[in-house]
Parts: sequence; C-alpha cells; structure tokens
Amino acid sequence: MLSRISMLSTNFMLKKNLISLPYKNLYKYGFELFYSTLFTAFSICILGILFFKLSFSTIFIIVFTSLRLVCGGYHAKTFGRCFFYSNLFFIIAVYPTHWIITYIPTYINLLISIAAGIATIYTGPVLDIRQTHLYKKREDFHFSITFLCFVYICSTMILSTSNHLKPYAVIISNTMLLVTLLQLKGHNNKYIYIKKEE
Repeated sequence: MLSRISMLSTNFMLKKNLISLPYKNLYKYGFELFYSTLFTAFSICILGILFFKLSFSTIFIIVFTSLRLVCGGYHAKTFGRCFFYSNLFFIIAVYPTHWIITYIPTYINLLISIAAGIATIYTGPVLDIRQTHLYKKREDFHFSITFLCFVYICSTMILSTSNHLKPYAVIISNTMLLVTLLQLKGHNNKYIYIKKEE
C-alpha cells in the first residue's frame, strides 16, 4: 500500500513535469520515507493520546527522529516492520517512566544519556547504502551528533530538577539509549561505517 501511494505521488509529479524520469526511483523512495514517517508519527501521537500524554509522543518523535536522521543505525527490512518497531520503541521509552522516577535515582538518567551520547558519537554514523550521501567526512557527522547529544543531555539534566518535568527527562534518556542500541545493531548487520580519514 505504501509503495502504491508513493508511486502515485511520483507519477503525479512526473505528469506535472516537476521531476524528470531519471529521478523517478529516487522520488519514489523519498515519498516512501515521507509517508512512512508521517504514518508512524501519527500512530505514535494516537498512542500518546490514548494511553500516555501527547507531549510524551512529541518528545519521543523529536529525539528519536533527529538522532536517527543523523546517526543512522539498523533499519527494518519492510516499512510495515519499521512502523511496528517504531511504535514498540515509543512504548518501551515511555511505559516504564513512572517506575523509573519512583525507584531509580535521578542521576542514573543523566548517566544513561551521557553514556548513550558517547556511544553514539564513537560508533557512528552507521548508514545503509541509500544514506551514504549524508556525510562526505566523518567530521561532518561528529559536529551534528555532538551538538544533538549535548542538547539532549543538557535537557535531561534541566528537566530532572523538576518533579513535574522528570518524565520528559526519562523519555529523552530512554530514547537516546534505544537509538544507541539500534546503531550497534546496525554495526552487527554490516551497514556502511564511515571511517575517519587518515
């Protein structure tokens, strides 16, 4: 279904002469990513509204998507699996929030964020063949991911100071940890790893 909708969108652009024929497959892939991300974000928002909070969904989507765009990692073989896993990761990141706040010291969340950030910087980027154009040099990646990790670690630290905002700190640290695990899984699946130039 997703492939069909993407092909219809691509053909529409071709008929309107907005793109040229040699780029047809590239645009089809782009539409597949766009619609997949849109449907997944919508379903995560619905889950947030029904079972948690919409703001939890928003924080997860921002952190998860921004880190995954920059550092890559494991990708599911089909868009259906990607949809399922993304929703599952949202539940994993959000569901234990109350338990973590109650039983785990605040500094542990900060340590998780720092460890996940360091691991992400050290092991990335991990890209599939279609993403290799993102970075010509590994230094470009390091600047982007270091900035993002710094922002999210600082956010975790600031949000942890307020009991009302602690759930958001937990969601950020849990999401950073999940992204790191996906990156390590990508290494195991022999994705492309951009090595530092000598």
